[in-house]
Amino acid sequence: MKLAKQILLFLLLSTGALGLKADTPLNNLNGVDDEVIIFPNPVTEGIISVISEKVIERIEILNIVGQKILTKEPEPSNSVKLKINNLKTGIYLVRISFTDNTSSIKRIWIR
Repeated sequence: MKLAKQILLFLLLSTGALGLKADTPLNNLNGVDDEVIIFPNPVTEGIISVISEKVIERIEILNIVGQKILTKEPEPSNSVKLKINNLKTGIYLVRISFTDNTSSIKRIWIR
């Protein structure tokens, strides 16, 4: 299973679907040193909170093949609540874009 995840991640990176370079280390999907917390994770209710040291400009939820499922552009803030009621059970990627033109990618699990 671990190899399958690495292959999928390589494919996503090599196609540019995640907005990262293919040589990004597997243990550093963020591309930047930042502190982003998403909770609850795993998600059992319809709302997640995203908290960051940086000011959040946009949040995108992507499915496992890199397709955008949801985009939110909140008022610039360090804390954002996001309704995810319509998402099916599974693993999703959350791309958080900041006002300083950097971004971070985290994983969430919807139960």
